[in-house]
Amino acid sequence: MISVKKIDSFPLIWFHTLLDKVLRTCKEFGVNAIVEYFGEEDTISNSIISSTGSLVDGVIVFYESVDDIRIQYLKKNHMPFL
Repeated sequence: MISVKKIDSFPLIWFHTLLDKVLRTCKEFGVNAIVEYFGEEDTISNSIISSTGSLVDGVIVFYESVDDIRIQYLKKNHMPFL
């Protein structure tokens, strides 16, 4: 799963290039990838991270912040992430 925090500014070109490469690589290896855009107003209970449970093997977190609730949730539930 790929969790992307919504930001006010337009994402840099490298972000789209990186996301495209990650998704293509997942497809090459037969791995299903889900992309979620997570806003400041969103709660973790409404996130795909918490609703998919054991269906998610790991999470790639983009635009993390200090005290990011996504990372707190992942640590608490012993889910691998980067």
